Amino acid sequence: MSKKPIYSIVLILILFLNCSEGSRTYHDNEYGFSFDYPSDWKVANESIHHQVLIYEPVKDTVNQVATNISVVVKSNHDIPLNIRAELIEQEWDDSNQYKNFEILEKRDGIFQNEKAVYYKCQANVEDFPVMWRKVILIIDDSFYDISMTTTKNKFDEKNLVFNDFLNSFSLDYSKN
Repeated sequence: MSKKPIYSIVLILILFLNCSEGSRTYHDNEYGFSFDYPSDWKVANESIHHQVLIYEPVKDTVNQVATNISVVVKSNHDIPLNIRAELIEQEWDDSNQYKNFEILEKRDGIFQNEKAVYYKCQANVEDFPVMWRKVILIIDDSFYDISMTTTKNKFDEKNLVFNDFLNSFSLDYSKN
């Protein structure tokens, strides 16, 4: 009996198990969006503004630092995207939370077939060098703030996770 079919079956099972354990999908029925996230990350919802936060379990018990990705949905109140971006930048400038805050990159682009503003920023938060990426877009009467925050030394690694997250992000326009 040939060993090729057995090896093929084992390979298919390994690939299936790796794919099924690799990510979960979050669906937000109220605001009509969904995304995939790593299966070992946690999900939290806050109701101040509609916010979904996914975060990596803390592995660095000394510094208690975890990577997180958030989606915040707010009412737009007809504020154009460029003005909304300027208001967010002003909030960063006025914040006492950030030391040595710097916008490393800001560019206009397209996300989910909509105009968007992309940011890459860094600052010190409680003496930790922190970096984040942010995508801001407005769809109908909703403003979406999608961001990833992590420590500077983990940025390149976690940026790959954020790219996967953005690639999986989907909007259901019938909900907006």
